[in-house]
Amino acid sequence: MDKKKILGGTLISLKIIFIAIGVSFIFNAILSVVYWRPEPKSEEDKRDYCASKIKHIELALKQYAMDFSDCFPPANGAAGLEYLRKYEYLADYAVYICPSTQTAKGKGKQPLTEDIVDYVYVGGLNEKSAPNTPILYDKPGNHQDFGNVGTVDGAAKGIAGKDWMKEIRK
Repeated sequence: MDKKKILGGTLISLKIIFIAIGVSFIFNAILSVVYWRPEPKSEEDKRDYCASKIKHIELALKQYAMDFSDCFPPANGAAGLEYLRKYEYLADYAVYICPSTQTAKGKGKQPLTEDIVDYVYVGGLNEKSAPNTPILYDKPGNHQDFGNVGTVDGAAKGIAGKDWMKEIRK
């Protein structure tokens, strides 16, 4: 074979690889700009971001349930959410912290504990539980006279008022 043809083919392959890497880099840069979210400033923004985190945890709970016969983790509180972290359904400690609090996030492989989780998880439910049953909600004190609540069906809503905790039990 002609050495020029072999070299020419190799150079074209290298160019294609460099172009693919460049396109991938540009695509990731664009995504990071589009999905970048500044730290919320107002309490209303923090409440919205908190509801988003609850929704994120609910999605991980749904994935867990799909793998465990439609059952959510059995333990209550941080111990139940630890199943998500330990089995890598949701390993990012920051998701378990409400943006309205000053809670420090966990590090490394540290288990989730009540000290580093700002949400209350109700364990032992399953996909057949009533859809509007609360499965995850803000700990009292995360927000003033307000709380976000996630339900078994995956919905997340905010409840305003001093008695918001009574509303989730209805």
